Amino acid sequence: TQDKITVQPKWLKFVHTSKAKNSIKTILKGISEDKLKALGKKLLEESLENKTLKFTIIKVLEMFNCSNNDELFIKIGSGEIELELVLNVLLDNDSNHKHLIIKGNTDSNINFSQCCYPIFNDKILGVITKTKGLTVHRKRCNTFKAYLKKNKQQAITLQWHQKCQTVFKVAIRCEVENRRGILAKITNIIADLDVNVEKLSIAENEFQLKYLDFILSVKNRAQLANIFREIKSDKLVHFVYRIG
Repeated sequence: TQDKITVQPKWLKFVHTSKAKNSIKTILKGISEDKLKALGKKLLEESLENKTLKFTIIKVLEMFNCSNNDELFIKIGSGEIELELVLNVLLDNDSNHKHLIIKGNTDSNINFSQCCYPIFNDKILGVITKTKGLTVHRKRCNTFKAYLKKNKQQAITLQWHQKCQTVFKVAIRCEVENRRGILAKITNIIADLDVNVEKLSIAENEFQLKYLDFILSVKNRAQLANIFREIKSDKLVHFVYRIG
């Protein structure tokens, strides 16, 4: 007879449909805490085999708000805490450990910062906090740099999955001449490109220019570059750039 196959949280990474993900989560929830604890401990110990730890498990417990090792093992076993996040803390981006791969914005354990709005193909870094788990920032984000310096934290090196296909929010600003109908022209350009506008705000400056700030839904940097080219083609547009 075949050995019984144990459902593991890492399976969530290899399925793409919501139905499949929910099925795996339902099975994991139905497993007893003792089995989840054993599974989580096994996964962590095997991943750390022959590795040099930069930090103790106490740092991980504090970071992920776990009262003891058993609670951490259970959360790893159930998929509530991603194993890779724990490894990145313990190994401090050890050269023998692969960088954490970001597949998209559908994982509830991963947050995309709204100070710089990272999108697919941006150079990215991350940080883990007790309240938010892993937060992804653009590598050039000044707010993130200031946060790391103030809190004396180390950034986590992140990489995009090559087949990332989700949609991301991005903030852009258009500096345009304050002429009647300019807002309609810009929004029509964006609409013709089949891009959704999530939010719009307008401000004026002393040089008779308008700031049109958009939050758009885009797939990647290539699509964003095309949006910029089309907007810049209008003679009333002075500058277009990302915010953050």
